[in-house]
Amino acid sequence: MVRKTKEEAIKTREMILDAAERCFLDHGVSKTTLDTIACSAGCTRGAVYWHFKNKQDLFIALMDRVELPLIDYMNTITSLEHENPLNSLRKLICHALDKTTNDTRMRNAMAILLVRCELVDDMTYLINRQDESRNRFIEITVTLIKRSLVGQNNIDEVQIRHYAKAICAMVTGLMRDWFLANQSYNLIDVGNASVDLLLEGITAKIRQNSEYNQSHIMNSPKNFVPN
Repeated sequence: MVRKTKEEAIKTREMILDAAERCFLDHGVSKTTLDTIACSAGCTRGAVYWHFKNKQDLFIALMDRVELPLIDYMNTITSLEHENPLNSLRKLICHALDKTTNDTRMRNAMAILLVRCELVDDMTYLINRQDESRNRFIEITVTLIKRSLVGQNNIDEVQIRHYAKAICAMVTGLMRDWFLANQSYNLIDVGNASVDLLLEGITAKIRQNSEYNQSHIMNSPKNFVPN
């Protein structure tokens, strides 16, 4: 009996999350009420409150349902120290694009986060969640770019962070455009081409900066050897 009750509770929680996903997509987060979610889930408002404190708690659980597996993948990618770090970064981005395209829950969650969150006064937790996701990706990107520069002198930390923010802006901007365009083009193909172009540009810039710094060091007064 206890096991059945626990299984039923888990099933009800998932039904509520599925209903919230549908309602957030259809009405936007700010315009969706817990009553609307309860009605869509076929349960009482009390059942919703038994599982979630409020709409904020429900929204966070909905995002966690798709983001936690992605975070696990990120951690796996960053732990592969024997692999080319920029190749790892490319795999990470392509994996996110593939999941957004082919996994219904991921696609719906990203659509909610990127185009169905109305940032009104009482919805600061939406901004916080977007910031958390963006900052997590930026920090992992910084880590992988820095790892690709191991052994190089005069690494520009500020420039690396600029590169990471540019990559993040490209990925989130591309996803947002894809949703606003009603998913009318192949996100994976366009995403792969965009990632390759940006990483090639960053790699070339890093190489150029490294060659300039090395030349500057060799030609500095302290390295001058008189005839």
